[in-house]
Amino acid sequence: MREVQVMDKEQLRQLKAELRRKYTEKGLEGLDSQEITALLLSYSEKGDFTQLAQTLTQDYGSFSSLADSDPYLLMNCGGVSEQTAVLLKAISRLAVVRSAEVSRFRTLKTANRAKEYFTSRFMGSTNEQLAAVTVNEKLRITSFGIITGGTGARIDSSCRSIIEFAINNNADYIFIAHNHPNSSPAPSESDISSTRRIDSVLESLDITLIDHIITGIGGAVSMRELNLLSGSASPGYSYLSLIHI
Repeated sequence: MREVQVMDKEQLRQLKAELRRKYTEKGLEGLDSQEITALLLSYSEKGDFTQLAQTLTQDYGSFSSLADSDPYLLMNCGGVSEQTAVLLKAISRLAVVRSAEVSRFRTLKTANRAKEYFTSRFMGSTNEQLAAVTVNEKLRITSFGIITGGTGARIDSSCRSIIEFAINNNADYIFIAHNHPNSSPAPSESDISSTRRIDSVLESLDITLIDHIITGIGGAVSMRELNLLSGSASPGYSYLSLIHI
């Protein structure tokens, strides 16, 4: 979204539906700052929200700057309603809380800890994502990356990207994780076979796959706890036994 024209009610309804569709399929990563602002305003403002979205984006430069602005200044000078100002402030505070929630994870010593960490990482994602985390011999997180994202992100087509991520980060130990935003976290046959193939390639490079965590509706699962990786484990199992001293 860039230059916009005044729209009638039907055009606004169609635009709102289109923005909602893009967000549902691609997440926030699929929208630019003006589109994110317009999507939010479509729920909190009356009338043509597109003009206001354009003005706010031009004045503040990004959605994050807009969300961090003073709510009273937004209402008095930005032309937004009280509902919008309160909503933006809430979004800003929630982002801080989520950042603090993620940052409290320093080490991933157990499957329960790993499941909590990746659940927090994938929170709010409406599209499938595949992530990787490297850790040191004390299981302290050293790097995090989203390997693939968007509709149809698949573990079975991302083996090379995972290997490249591990090598580029000089990893000896790595976790992989992906989410099932619209279904249970139970691994599919494709998840299992692909993970075993990745595990084998990593092992040939002397890199240990600590675990593959899958999050979904109702919780998260550890493929190691499910005995789907080499070596068995049980709930509460410590990953330290996988570390080569």
